[in-house]
Amino acid sequence: MPGETDTALQAMALAETLEVLTARILAARQTPPDLASADLALEEAEAALNAAGPALVDGSAVLSRRLADLLQMLAWPGLNGRLLAFTDLLISRGHRDPMIEASRCQALCDIRQPALERGGAETARRLIRARLAADPELETASGPAHTAALWIMLGRAEKDLFTAALDLEDHARALRHGTWSMEAYGTAYNLALRVEDDRTWLVRWPGNSFLAVGARMRREGLTGPVTEQALETLAKGFRARQIRIVEEGRPHPATAWDYITMAEIELNYFGGAEAADPYLARFAELCEGDAFALGGALRQFETVHAVPGPAAARQRQFLRSLVAEAGGEIQLPARALKDLDTASELDATYEAILGKRGPTTYAEMRAVMKSCQSVASVRMRSTGRRIATGFLVDLSGAGLGEGRPVFVTNAHVCEWPHDLTPEGRRGAGLAPEDLVAEFELMDQKLRFDLAPIVTSPRTRFDVTVLALSGEGALPPALPAHLIKAPTVGVVYVIGFPGGRELSLSLQGNDVVPPEELPVDIRHSDDILYHLAPTEKGNSGSPVLMVLGAEGEGRQVAVVAVHSGAKIDRASDRAVANRASMLRVLERRGAAATSALRWWEEG
Repeated sequence: MPGETDTALQAMALAETLEVLTARILAARQTPPDLASADLALEEAEAALNAAGPALVDGSAVLSRRLADLLQMLAWPGLNGRLLAFTDLLISRGHRDPMIEASRCQALCDIRQPALERGGAETARRLIRARLAADPELETASGPAHTAALWIMLGRAEKDLFTAALDLEDHARALRHGTWSMEAYGTAYNLALRVEDDRTWLVRWPGNSFLAVGARMRREGLTGPVTEQALETLAKGFRARQIRIVEEGRPHPATAWDYITMAEIELNYFGGAEAADPYLARFAELCEGDAFALGGALRQFETVHAVPGPAAARQRQFLRSLVAEAGGEIQLPARALKDLDTASELDATYEAILGKRGPTTYAEMRAVMKSCQSVASVRMRSTGRRIATGFLVDLSGAGLGEGRPVFVTNAHVCEWPHDLTPEGRRGAGLAPEDLVAEFELMDQKLRFDLAPIVTSPRTRFDVTVLALSGEGALPPALPAHLIKAPTVGVVYVIGFPGGRELSLSLQGNDVVPPEELPVDIRHSDDILYHLAPTEKGNSGSPVLMVLGAEGEGRQVAVVAVHSGAKIDRASDRAVANRASMLRVLERRGAAATSALRWWEEG
């Protein structure tokens, strides 16, 4: 039939187009990603899918698989926003493939903080449960593979809420979400066993996650949906399957993900951290330089397993160092600082691992991570939402604080009332009384009120200095070096990107030399331009450098405060990040007693 032939040809052409565009997005998955190339590929994909229409795409197993492959390529740090926007667009155009909904919810979980009431995980679980309730014949219409993918993402959302509840020591809520997570992963696993293609992750992911959540619930003293004996039996069966894969290559050759799965099974159920080490080492070897894969493993070991003891702490530190080597972002829950002390005897090992990058050693990495306890989230007093970053620093050298540490953030985050500004208007920043600072890496989170000391115009230096008041002792203050903006070197930026957990990136953080800046950006001794990965939420982050010559007591100190991206007017694209050197406070701090004095002298 001519009509059927035309449809088949159209489907074949679209499948080839999606395959080519998927390869282009894969090429854009760099650190940081090539957003321009990814956006261009997505524009072409949107045009091709619009021309075909949802009926053709959703009704073809081949096209559905090609679209799923493209969406998976977008599940990458820095591209998750594109994934969320693209899946929102597809759903608004009438596409009903559950893989699209699953990818959308994966982006929600990756982008938004896992707050119990308003985070991405809560949104994702509500969307998926609504879809499952509204479409009871989903498996019949879409097949077991894509239905399993939707159940996997429901398990992921519930797992994120489970670990978030544990962090808050809300064990009743942790029990509910942990149980729901295991039920969703169990359903996905049973569906995946009926899939007859090469997507082996459909079995491995829900099976391993089911066991991981079960093990954590057991360690926390929570009674899950299966008995302990049943959990052990399931673990033995799943382990036997994975051993056939990694040792015999049956039913498929082993991948890096099979080795990390074996490491997790051994860690949780059998030989412990020592038995997991060989599999973890093989995974690291296969994933060298892959920040996405290494970061995913780190999150699992850190937030889901959270196994106590020095051997498990060493494994988490090993993964953190590898993520740093690959240029990825490291998120730092409170237990990360404890791991540093627990694994301190292994410095020599990690110096060798990180020695590839030249003078940066594991000891240096430890010092940078220790600095994180001096960094706080800036939160809305009314809602508790994280909106920015600030840090505690000793600015006595700039004549500020009267011998006490002070708190520094951006002027566009926190500004004074309008009657202290010469223009007679309020800027974009909130008043100090509208905000609080919360230090989240201490054994017990510490929250302080803010009081004004001195501020700058956001259009000049974008710096605000505040005093902290409240119950509890202040965390250690960062040392400050009041130096001119360097033109070469590496910086470290610590903060709360996107309002998520405290994070830092330990590579790809080069200072931009003056000759590489666009012609409309003039070099200044007061402004530092750098390439450290940042997002909204990093405003007010400390910019750290390691100062001093090798072997002469090198010190990590804060030199600047990050304020945002610098846009090239010609291309309308961000070319570097901008940070104000703390030395600007030295010239104004000694005599400044109010915001008005700063403005008048500036």
